Amino acid sequence: MGHVEKDADLGKAFLTFLDVFCPDLERFKNKDIHLKFHGYFENEPTTVWYYYLVDAKGKRIEHDSWLSVHRSRANGQCALTGIFLYEPDEGTPSMPKYLITSKDQIR
Repeated sequence: MGHVEKDADLGKAFLTFLDVFCPDLERFKNKDIHLKFHGYFENEPTTVWYYYLVDAKGKRIEHDSWLSVHRSRANGQCALTGIFLYEPDEGTPSMPKYLITSKDQIR
């Protein structure tokens, strides 16, 4: 697969992301997957948003698998930055602590 990014480094990073994470996503082939917001972290120049992978009823699937998305504070654009799935030898990585899960509460 190639890329059409003007910035060659960004294109290479995207292809590396696909090489690393896409084979792990094969386990969800032909499954109905949804995202459920969990929390976010404020950072400069982005915010990082965290979502659990869930079924159509909102129940977490596959050992609490989750993903992260970075959102630019400058232009609002988002990029998928991580997919964290269960590995038999290591389990599922935990989501970061101290996320903002509502306007009034920090965990």
